[in-house]
Amino acid sequence: MKKISFFLLLLIFFIPHCGYTPIYNNDNNTKIKINILNTEGDKKINNLLISDIKKISRDDSKNEFDIKIKTNFNKIITAKNTKGVASNYQLKVTTNFEIIKENGSEFVSFEEKINIRNNSNLFEQKKYENSIKITFAKSIINKLINKLLINE
Repeated sequence: MKKISFFLLLLIFFIPHCGYTPIYNNDNNTKIKINILNTEGDKKINNLLISDIKKISRDDSKNEFDIKIKTNFNKIITAKNTKGVASNYQLKVTTNFEIIKENGSEFVSFEEKINIRNNSNLFEQKKYENSIKITFAKSIINKLINKLLINE
């Protein structure tokens, strides 16, 4: 019993001091403001992108960007079993950003894809696909931020 309580005490003492900080917290040097002018395409991906952009966009920033977003989500059958039922899929998201500048527009495109197996449980399959969409959106936003910061 003493070993367990000692271990918990150590755990409680060291966890707050582990050095964890969020990637895009307010003290981060990522001080940009992104205005979304228009979105087209897959609503779920667009909503995830907008949500992530709002989290990192700062109103007090001097670096302001106006963008238009166009997304395309595809679920492609890559293999079928002997009965002709799809057994493997490829999930693919293509996102095109139009970055509007004073002297013209710049077009940037990012693509994310993953191969997955079909799950017989439809509910679990949809849940897994939604978690993949969330991961794709975060990855695309990270790439966009890096692109915007490089071109400042």
